Amino acid sequence: MLTTLRLLWSPLDTVFKFVYYFLPSWKPGEVDIEEMNSSSSSSARMWLLDMKFSPHPPNVEVRIAPPGVSQIIGCSGQHFIGLFNKSTVLMYPYIPGDRVGIEVEAGLLNLVGSHPWIIASRGLNEHGLVLQYARNGNVCDRFTSGHDISFDQRLRWCRQAAEAVKYIHQKRVIHCDINVRDLLRDDKFDVLLADFQGVLKWGSRESSKAYMPRVHGDILNAKTDIFALGSLFYHIMMGHEPFPELNDWEHDEEI
Repeated sequence: MLTTLRLLWSPLDTVFKFVYYFLPSWKPGEVDIEEMNSSSSSSARMWLLDMKFSPHPPNVEVRIAPPGVSQIIGCSGQHFIGLFNKSTVLMYPYIPGDRVGIEVEAGLLNLVGSHPWIIASRGLNEHGLVLQYARNGNVCDRFTSGHDISFDQRLRWCRQAAEAVKYIHQKRVIHCDINVRDLLRDDKFDVLLADFQGVLKWGSRESSKAYMPRVHGDILNAKTDIFALGSLFYHIMMGHEPFPELNDWEHDEEI
């Protein structure tokens, strides 16, 4: 009975400590991350970003960030992407401790090694995976922004993507989800292939519009990557994905 009560009390104790720590000095508005990180009370310390309040109805968005992350700039799968410093970002899981996907990606990037058109890994730390910061977003963002993209630029992105995919296949690595959202852009607006899925451990697959028809949908190999690469070429050269009138979620079977 005593053991059961202790198990029930443990999460409540954490909540009470959090309320006790923050309530006396809480004011609606922005949270000073540096001030919270420098606090002497480590037992109730949390890193909160982007707290938003709306009176009708109440809407509170709380994002938890590890030490050193100054801003959440995006997400990838089940992970946040946080700005770490001027040259790196930290990819960390929505659920603290859920590191399977991060460790798979770190292992694949270690196998791949260095390449000019592939995102660079700076290694794992206790909170997540440190990666090269691609400050110019991804290729998809460029198309949706409405800016004109020259024919030569489109060809260059296609060539760089093809070279990146050829290189990872030489390293016996399958990407599993090649698309324009996973083509980031570096300081020179060249592409960086990112978001390696890990077919053997992660069970991922391409989106419907990049999916090569096959008998067994869970089989992924160099051919399925190359088929997805062809769909990526189409998107880059035409400025939109195949079957733009169809939605991946609603028309999966039709596609």
